[in-house]
Amino acid sequence: MKILKVQSIKHPFMSPISMPIYYIELRNKEERKKSRCFIEYFYDLEIGEHNSYGFYAKSWEVGKATAHRWIKEFNEEIVKFDTKSEVLESI
Repeated sequence: MKILKVQSIKHPFMSPISMPIYYIELRNKEERKKSRCFIEYFYDLEIGEHNSYGFYAKSWEVGKATAHRWIKEFNEEIVKFDTKSEVLESI
């Protein structure tokens, strides 16, 4: 999964944040729900809010197994994104 591109999201009540563009692009590929879930999860981590799999399963209207699988995937991509961001900042 490519994470070279970064997009800043602006929201009237939030400061802009940068995140992997792949999940934003999912909105255009009939995976809008997963895109929305990633954005929610990513923002929660950015503000230090950590919730349970059950919380996200309910919020995302998916089963706990799906929430667990998505969170695992999201965390893997966030680690790659953070690593790439650190490298780019050091250049």
